[in-house]
Amino acid sequence: MRTTATLATLLALGLTATACGIEDEPTPTVEPADDGAADGAEEPADGGDNGTGDGTGDGTGDGTELDAATEAAIADLAATEGVDPADVEVVVAEQVTWSDGSLGCPDPDVMYTQALVPGYRVVLDAGGEQIAYHGADGEDPARCDDPQPPSDGGE
Repeated sequence: MRTTATLATLLALGLTATACGIEDEPTPTVEPADDGAADGAEEPADGGDNGTGDGTGDGTGDGTELDAATEAAIADLAATEGVDPADVEVVVAEQVTWSDGSLGCPDPDVMYTQALVPGYRVVLDAGGEQIAYHGADGEDPARCDDPQPPSDGGE
């Protein structure tokens, strides 16, 4: 019984000290930088690239990371298939959400995390054959010979 009373007293003192002793600090404000645009138009948050390289950007994800993943996929395909990287055409390069840890390329003998995974998919064409590469954000692309669609449809 004595332990319960002591615990209750300590809890009450702690709550009182917390309520009286801590003041919120004001949140600093950040003014937007003037990018020098005469028309006042803003660039998309992703740097103006939606993975197509045309600078149209759709405001989702990091086009630079997608560009790097696309280049890595092209380099891998060129090395494994013995084709010139200049002969590889990018069919699709987009950020997607995968339905699980398989990243849309499940192996029937493996168990995967059951959580949504932000990532990307790249589809390349080499000599009329389309090859898919899948990856999670921040990871290198992996070739996927039996690709499954992403949970968000990929578009």
